[in-house]
Parts: sequence; structure tokens; C-alpha cells
Amino acid sequence: MSNLNISRAGLCRLRCFLKDDNIVISIKRISSRKNEYDIMIQRISIHKRGRKIKMINRKTAVALAVSLAMLVTPVAAFADFTDLGDAPWAETYIEEMAEEGIVTGYEDGTFKPNDNISKYASVLMIYRTVKAADLVTSSEQTINISRHMTTIASKGVPNWPDMYGAVAYCLEEGIITSADLDNFHIGESYTNARRFEVAVFLGKAMNSYLDENLNVLYSLDFKDASSIVSAARPYVYLLNKNGVINGDTEGYFNPNSPITRAAMSKMLSVSLGLLKDESPEQNTKAGEITSILGDTSRVVVRDVDDESVSNLYNLTDVEILIDGRSKDVDDLQVGMNVILSFSGDSLVKLSVTDEDVSSDLLEYDGIYKNYIDMGSYAILTIEMPDGDREAYKLLNSTDISKDGLAVSLINLKSGDPVNMETDSDYITDLQVFSMTQTYDGIFIEVVENDDYDAVKIKDDSGKYVEIELSGDVDVEKNDRNREISDLINGDFVVVTTEYSKAVGIVASGLETNAEGIIKSILIAEEPKITVVDSDDAEKTYTLHDDVDIELDGYDRTIYELRLNYTVSLVAQGDVVTSIDAESTSSSDNIDGYVITVDSSSDRLRVRYYDGDDYVFKYVYMKSGTDIYLEDGDDGDFDDIDANDKVFVYGQTIGTKFYADRIFILE
Repeated sequence: MSNLNISRAGLCRLRCFLKDDNIVISIKRISSRKNEYDIMIQRISIHKRGRKIKMINRKTAVALAVSLAMLVTPVAAFADFTDLGDAPWAETYIEEMAEEGIVTGYEDGTFKPNDNISKYASVLMIYRTVKAADLVTSSEQTINISRHMTTIASKGVPNWPDMYGAVAYCLEEGIITSADLDNFHIGESYTNARRFEVAVFLGKAMNSYLDENLNVLYSLDFKDASSIVSAARPYVYLLNKNGVINGDTEGYFNPNSPITRAAMSKMLSVSLGLLKDESPEQNTKAGEITSILGDTSRVVVRDVDDESVSNLYNLTDVEILIDGRSKDVDDLQVGMNVILSFSGDSLVKLSVTDEDVSSDLLEYDGIYKNYIDMGSYAILTIEMPDGDREAYKLLNSTDISKDGLAVSLINLKSGDPVNMETDSDYITDLQVFSMTQTYDGIFIEVVENDDYDAVKIKDDSGKYVEIELSGDVDVEKNDRNREISDLINGDFVVVTTEYSKAVGIVASGLETNAEGIIKSILIAEEPKITVVDSDDAEKTYTLHDDVDIELDGYDRTIYELRLNYTVSLVAQGDVVTSIDAESTSSSDNIDGYVITVDSSSDRLRVRYYDGDDYVFKYVYMKSGTDIYLEDGDDGDFDDIDANDKVFVYGQTIGTKFYADRIFILE
């Protein structure tokens, strides 16, 4: 017997290769390391129609196995990917999917985890996942391809490995339609898959086997759930429910964003586990962190249901979430309430739960004014909350801390707030705080109390903090002076306090611009506006209480907006802070000649006569633009040439003219 060292990916592909070619290899695994195996070749035999017809001697067997291992191990096997550090969170998923042959790398040894994937690549990976779960047989693949070959050929489906089988399978199962394939490529360029599209493809494929009832009432917790097209929502719900997809760290699904190779690997890894029915039942347990063991990545959690029970957990490979964001063990604190999520007996996730309002903001005992050195002790003057001043003795040996750090008396400043413990007229413990404090966090809301207002934030540890507002608090947001009412839930804020009252707030909110046509307006306690953009994608926004609305250059209100008005929006998340609307009709027709065709930008330059003079205008394509040939048949962008006479029906959105329909006349 002879030994051979081979990677996990190589071993997997070797077995698949031999199986497909009716070669049976008997392997004894001697030892294994990460991504590698030491194996012993025992024998190789050739089979035909299930019967052994030839035995190969050991020397030949080893030579054949070595050759086959080199043959079937790809240039960029996952053990050799050089750029997985670009998406470290997805490394395990990528390796698992590479081992299964569902994803592959590039010849230069990279995987390019943050590159976007095309629609063709997405359905190919989904199909390979279904195959890896042994849910499609070779005979079924052959039948599917034969049944749909006419469509595959007419739509120009690329002849990548497994691609014909993937498209045929998706057509057969109703995952895609023949018309969908028209949007899989533009000319020679393959169209990137968006997140909601992949959710539909994968959701339909998964539910062919999960067979869950999607005709139920459900809700999506994503902040941008309203912008997910209705046709995709059941599948987003299905995949989210089963842990296949999640939102980003801010709670958004981002349905129209492209999907990366790393994200796809993660989705397929979870999906494969579901399809193989290998995912152990998930269960959770609530608890409180009572101890963190130094830098060992281990914590002790006391069970909420039975406080007499505490368990030690190793968090080395456990996902840690605080306020929905991925964190490290160093971010955990004793006293945090947590939810532990288990897969079988293994802890897979620790989530810090919302806590009550923090008591970090202290009620101070008084204000330090000055001290007199008396040799073995000092006399401190403290101004009490009622305005009276009192003298206390402080021994030189008494510990003094300021903002949590040990200091001496000379480090104190008149006006510093203090908390103290006393015995008779001596101070036995003195805690001093800077007159000015800063608090970082995420803005939640303004809380109105009977005798004061407070700003509520969530700090980095996940705790809620309420800070009383001074009467003249200064607010700055995105480098502009604002009012407290201009803050929006989710803003990042730095709050500066003096004597526990907020005197300054610096906020930052991620503002985005959008253009489109008003499709619907909801007049309600929380008014909303739905806008359709140039790609026919709809998005619904909530109007901020102090939204600035201009209509044809004049200040207006929501009551003066109308359907089909063209609008430019400034929004923060789903909240609109500014609307610039035009009431004039945006529809138009162009009857002219094509001057140039710009395939890289999906646009035409057209010359036409406007009644006074010849005009040149760029005409942009949309994802739903229909093109008709001279004989009335459907066409595509490649059918348009310079000097063609065309009639274009479209709309001006913002500053660009987008075509709804193009008729090639001659």
C-alpha cells in the first residue's frame, strides 16, 4: 500500500470524478489536517453497469490516483484562495461551497469574494446546491435539457459547465421563465443579480423541497421592507425565516443592491444544510453574563429561568451580536442580558438583548470648588445641590478617582462634579467627574418628561441612556446647524454634557438622493410617498415632520403634490427630509434618427426636429424598455444601429430621458 497527500477539495473532486467514470477507488484515511488528508490507496477497480470488470494493481492504482488528483484539483482550489481575508466572515462558507464544487475560484488563485455575481452565475450556483443535496439525478438533467434546449439556444445561454442543466432545471421548476432570460444579459455583458432577484430564485428552488405554505400572514422586520417588490416578499420571508438571508448591520435588506460572491456562498451554505436536512434543531436560552475570563474568549452565563445554574461558554467560533451588529468578546460586559442560540448542543450565536435605561448618568453629591493643604490631610470645599458650601477633610491616603482613573488633588478642577462617602467629617471615598462629558451612540428619540426633556441614545455596549437637555442645547447635523427635531432614529450622535445636561449634540446621518415619479401619496398621521425610479423599482418613504417641499421652485406642502409629478428626494434611510417636485408632465415622444449607439452606457444619441430646429438628445434604456423591429417582432438593444429611424415613447426623470418603448421604423 502507498500513501498520498491530497486536499479536501481534491479528495471530493477525485471521488466525484471516479464515480462519474465508473472507477471505484478504495481509500483508507490515515490522518487529516485543515484542508488536507493523508490517504492510503488500497485498490482501484473499473466497473461497468454496476459490475466489476477489471482490478488494477497497487502500483498502477497509485499512479492513476496521483494523476487523477492532479487532474480534478482546480487551479484555485479553496485551500489556495489568496484573498479570503477580504471577507473573513465568509471564509468558512466559501471553503465549504468550494469543497462541494458549488463555487470556484480564478486561475490567479483568488476568489474575489466582494465581486458581484451575474444572474446566470446565481442560478448556476443554486442548481449546483440542489445537485449537491442529491435532489436532481443525471437522467432528470438530461430530460430537462432536451425539453428546454430550444429556449436555451434562442436566448443565447452561455455554455458554461452545468449552465444548460441549471437553466433547464429553473425553467422546468418555474424558478425562471423564458422572458426572464431576456434580462440575464445585455449584448455581451451579463446582468448583475440583485438581492431580491436572488431571493426569488433561491426561494422558489428551496420551497420545491421545503414545501412551506407561503399564503400566510407574515411581516418582514427589515427597515426597507416596503421597498421589496411584492412578488419577492414571500421568498424573502421564507429565506429569512430559515436563516438563509439577513439584513445588514443597520437592519436593511437592500433589495436592489447587487449580491456578492461571499454573500452568495453564505446563503448557499445554509441552504444546502436545509436541503440535506442536516441542520440540527435550533434552540435558544436567555441568561446574564456574570463573569468574563480574561482573554480566554470564555464567559460565564447565569440561566434566567434557573438562577442557580451557570454555564461556561467558549466564544471562539461563536457569532456575537450587540444591537444587531457583529462584535468581539472584548465588547461584552458583565451584567449584559444575552440570548444564546444553539445548533444541536453547539452554541452558535450570542446576542445582547435590549436593557433598561443605563444609570451611567449619575446624580452628583456636589461640586468641587477648592482645597487647602493641611499637611497630613486636606480640607475640601464642596458646593451642595442646594447651593450651600460645606468643608470636608480628606486624608492623604484616601483614594481619589476622576473619570475612573486614580488621580491626586492637584488634578481636580473647580466645578468638577463629585460623589463621595463620608465618615463623620472625613471623606473616605471620592469619585470625581469632569464637568464636561461626552457620550457616543445612536439617537433613538426625544423623551418628554413632566419637568424636562431628554435625548435617548443607545451606546456602544447596547445600553439605553437618557440625557436631560439643557434649555439652549446646540445641535449640528451633517455640518449644518439644526434643531433637535431634525434628528432621526438611527443618527450617529456625540452628546456633550455639562453637569449631566446635554449642551451640544453633533449628529451624522447617511443621506441619499433619489429621483423618480410619484406613484402614490398617503395622507395620514405618518404621511408616506411612493416613488418609481428609472428602473421601474418602487420605494416608499416616510415624510419627516419638518420635511422641506418645493414645487416648481416654491415652498409647498404634501397636500399640493400630485401623482406623476417628477421629484428629487433627499432621504435618510426611509425618511424623506427634502422634496423638490416638478408639476409639468414628464412624458414625451421622439421621432428621429439614431446618431450613435453607446452600448457601455445603454443609451442612444438621437436627432429629431422639434418644430423649430434639429435637436440632439440622449435616450437611456431601462430594465423594462420594450424594443420592436420593423416587422413588429420583439427586438433588443443590439438590433438598433446608427442611422435607424426610430419612434421613442418615454419619460424625463430628473435630467435624463428614459425610453419606455422604442419602435425601429426603418
